[in-house]
Amino acid sequence: MIFKRQAMNMVSRNWMTTQHIYRYYYNETKIQHAFQIFSKDEIHHGGKKLSRQRENRDEGRTKRIKNELKQERSKTHHMRYAKEKEKMKQLYPMRINKYLSYIGVTTRRQADKMIEEGRVNIDKTIAQLGDKVNKNSRVTLDKTNVSPNKFREKESKVWMFYKPKGCLTTREDTQGRPTVYEAIEKVMESTFAQNPSSIHDMKTIGRLDMNSEGLLLLTNDGQLKRYLELPQSRIERVYLVKISGNVSDRYLQQIQDGAVIDGTKYGKLKIYIHKRLSSSKCWIKVHLFEGKNREIRRLMSALNLHVISLKRIQHGPYVMPKSFKPNNITPVEVAPSLIKLAHTIEKF
Repeated sequence: MIFKRQAMNMVSRNWMTTQHIYRYYYNETKIQHAFQIFSKDEIHHGGKKLSRQRENRDEGRTKRIKNELKQERSKTHHMRYAKEKEKMKQLYPMRINKYLSYIGVTTRRQADKMIEEGRVNIDKTIAQLGDKVNKNSRVTLDKTNVSPNKFREKESKVWMFYKPKGCLTTREDTQGRPTVYEAIEKVMESTFAQNPSSIHDMKTIGRLDMNSEGLLLLTNDGQLKRYLELPQSRIERVYLVKISGNVSDRYLQQIQDGAVIDGTKYGKLKIYIHKRLSSSKCWIKVHLFEGKNREIRRLMSALNLHVISLKRIQHGPYVMPKSFKPNNITPVEVAPSLIKLAHTIEKF
């Protein structure tokens, strides 16, 4: 009872309030613990402020934890980098289609077509599917030398493009539907007339289906493209999705730990309501780390929710500006650390 008397004495001197005592330290044990933590000068009227000493202690603990996590991430990164660097020593021999994709000539699929058409030679011999090259091989495409000992690596570039609805993420479509490359080519002719870049060097990083819109990255670096696409890279992609249906954050949490739909397993994700428009419509924000084909639409369908609109606003470190409009395209800087990581991880 002595601690209660001391506490009430403090109340009478305006060091603490009765409400604060009964709310937080309602028994003798907790009151005793309170006096062990705070001195009389550290307890403020109303219990609304913690002591400066306690705040500094909490701040120091937070900084220490953050530094420990940062050191752990750095250590893990260096271990991974060293391990992948050892794998790169065994890069060659490399299959010819992968080689042409690696140096930025074309995609693997297009390389296979070129090989079948007899346009690719290895050491003056017509290449066949599955043939391999090494550092000393002399490779030509349409009689143009693209051998490793002659090839100069291009500067890695990345472009951000606002893909509109109604076009496909492909170079050609057998049904004659519009493609992103057709739209990009028109924009590039007018926007970058003074500094032209070949549309054939640009490869899309990932895809957006025909009815989706938003950020689509392109690059001339085959390794960087591969790294930003692979599920193993755990690259974050952020989407805004407009849906119809009665929904709550708790309802959406059913799929945040992953789900299995029609035999396909989808990994963990972050999902929550971004903006409510009405009782039956709202915008939700989805953070994906794998990006499988039509993943969001299939997950929403599993929850009996209808997708009205789907827009990607972020891919890895690249965030689409709010001022961006459909068919806008702009070059962006590529961090040297990202290029280094993409080129040291074995993708072959």
